Amino acid sequence: MKQFQKIASLFILLTVTFVAGSQTAKPRLLVRSDDMASSHAANKACVDVVKNGISRSVEIMVPCAWFFEAVQMLKQNPGIDIGVHLTVTSEWDGVKWGPITASPSLMDWYGNFPATTGEWYNMPWKLDEVEAEFRKQIEMAMKEIPNVTHISSHMGAPDIKPELKALVKKLAAEYKLIYETTSAKVKKAIQEKGIELIGYQDLK
Repeated sequence: MKQFQKIASLFILLTVTFVAGSQTAKPRLLVRSDDMASSHAANKACVDVVKNGISRSVEIMVPCAWFFEAVQMLKQNPGIDIGVHLTVTSEWDGVKWGPITASPSLMDWYGNFPATTGEWYNMPWKLDEVEAEFRKQIEMAMKEIPNVTHISSHMGAPDIKPELKALVKKLAAEYKLIYETTSAKVKKAIQEKGIELIGYQDLK
């Protein structure tokens, strides 16, 4: 558990944004804090790095046990930009979470989400159950948190297949949220800078 808390406190994702032209006032680096609600340590760390550090956005995992503590903390800090970190994987050995809807095709024998993106990729999940789960996660977040602006994907699993990406895109439009993803154009720009992109999609 100590190792989990240490790692959870360091859930910072750096998102590099390349802007056309060398002279611009737009930000070139956006720092995002991931996995709020996955633990008490993650909740404290995510708020702290926004208030006292350089993070400008926090991603929250609705199915996790510490969600309602995270809600309380975010209500006390209403200026923080929040993303719904759509979740269909449960990667830790000692702490698990599963669907918040009656969706048996999304869970393992224990009732938890699979541990890895590769396992999720190969599971025989039903798209209607995935949609029901995503809707519940989005609606719970928007009901409880004042400043939800966008959707992102935990471990790259929720949109790893074309039909899943199309679903997330549809839901983002319906709920009027930004769909935070890396476009082919941005990926190409990053690679042209000599930066190697390795994501969960490479771990199938």
